[in-house]
Amino acid sequence: MTALTRCLARCLSVALVLLVLTGASRAVAAKPKAVESSATAEARRHFEVGLTLLKEKNFSAALGEFRESYAMAGRPSALRNMAQCQREMHQFAAAFASLERLLATHGTDVKRPDKLAIQRAIEELRQLTAIVDVRVTPAGADVFVDGEKLGQTPLEHYRIDSGIRKLRVQKMGFDPLERDVEVVSMKDSIVTAALAPEVTTGRLVVRESSGLALTVFVDGKSVGITPFEGDFQPGAHAVEARSDVAGAKPRTVEVAKKGRVEVVLEAAPLMARLRVTVTPSTATLRVDGQRAVSGAFDQEVTLGRHAVVIEAVGFERAERYVDVRAGDVVTHEVVLVALPDPGPAPPVAAPYVAPEPDYVGLYSQLGLHFAYGLTPPSPACAATSTCTPTDPMGGASSLRLGYSTGVVGFEAAVAGQFDSRADGEKFAVGSGGVQRSFLTMRGFVGGGIRIITPGTVRFTIGATPGYSMQSYSLTNQYETGSTYRANASNSCFGMLLDAAFVIGASPGTKVIIGATAWADFLGQPVSTAPGSYTDAGRAKRDEPAYQVAPSMNWIVMPTFGFQFGH
Repeated sequence: MTALTRCLARCLSVALVLLVLTGASRAVAAKPKAVESSATAEARRHFEVGLTLLKEKNFSAALGEFRESYAMAGRPSALRNMAQCQREMHQFAAAFASLERLLATHGTDVKRPDKLAIQRAIEELRQLTAIVDVRVTPAGADVFVDGEKLGQTPLEHYRIDSGIRKLRVQKMGFDPLERDVEVVSMKDSIVTAALAPEVTTGRLVVRESSGLALTVFVDGKSVGITPFEGDFQPGAHAVEARSDVAGAKPRTVEVAKKGRVEVVLEAAPLMARLRVTVTPSTATLRVDGQRAVSGAFDQEVTLGRHAVVIEAVGFERAERYVDVRAGDVVTHEVVLVALPDPGPAPPVAAPYVAPEPDYVGLYSQLGLHFAYGLTPPSPACAATSTCTPTDPMGGASSLRLGYSTGVVGFEAAVAGQFDSRADGEKFAVGSGGVQRSFLTMRGFVGGGIRIITPGTVRFTIGATPGYSMQSYSLTNQYETGSTYRANASNSCFGMLLDAAFVIGASPGTKVIIGATAWADFLGQPVSTAPGSYTDAGRAKRDEPAYQVAPSMNWIVMPTFGFQFGH
């Protein structure tokens, strides 16, 4: 509460207390000229009890007594005391409304000095409240402020107390709206919003664990194909999925209002029985290329078409395609046809010998790296502060194209890398601190030599000199809310050094696992230019030059990638 508000509150409290005392003395001094009715007597009793509670500073109970007294007899003194209780309870808008009602309803019965005091109190209360319009669609929604119902939308020109007020708007068929509204004294505001229709269903998601496309049935009704997602009424639902060749066991799931439930079904092939007999009985049978059996085949198989191959020495090879459906028992008989005398056996072919690996030719290499800086820059802290530096970390990628002569290869390389870190500096003198973040972007192009050993698991080491480019960005975020940014860039001689294991046959696709070192030979440290920023108090502050890179920078990068070709 500001000094002006406290002053107004004290003035208002004094004014209302004087009004209450004046009303109380008049109430005590007044004598009924005639015999009071029972209602009038009861109203007087409530009024006197209210005065006693007011003196005891039990304002909530006193407010109830004065309100009851006013409802029964309509005496202005009761309404005036209601305003005093509301003021003491910091219900400024309610006190404002009570005093306005007092002047509007009983203005002719209030003496001029009292009327002037009431008008002053109203003006003082006006400075502690504000007008709020609540315009929410659809109309007719109930409006509550701090749990008290004020009316229905559109609620126009309603006075409420200043401060953070909890607003709630609700209507049947819509989701309620709850919002904290900051009310500033004597500053009118408008609250606009739209209530969203109430969601009465829940979300059901059905998937098949291996990705099969099955028809989904919910409560026996086909609703779609897996993966399926839809809205259903709350409650228990039977879920199953099947196709012509596979099916999943039914599941019962509970769908909650506004909830989301996911069901993962495991489908199994639907089976049927296939029986195949063959003549001669020494023949071997293969069904769908599976293990051979002799003489006959009698097993359960999946639904659909199956390839049956029968072979025997001295007989023609037979191949049949058999279709089976759910619940079928399919019987198939095959009689092989004898072959004519084949004559002398053909010469035996020489065994196959795999060709030697070819290590000569073009190759390409793609690498992905995690970057960790070994030589992080550390901007100097003042003697009256403490620093909490961190190490730079980031990522990188590289692409190489080369020609292998066997063990030695010559290649060109390009690479890109970024890393970031955040340092904290806490000032020992004064208060506050700064969060300092660095972002570094690097690019590299060059060419070099590579040594690769032969074999399926090969060791390789390479050195690639080239041209390296750097871009640095520094950001200071002060606890006061101010921000300072500076940039620097440079280019220099660079070097990529790597060692890794190459796994796979050559030529072909191979996996690379190893490590890469990136060196920047800057020659001298890189710093940002001095600058300035405007702090939260609109004062201009100078910033010194910050060192963002040392004269020699090393980055270690674990490597995972692929090599293609020789």
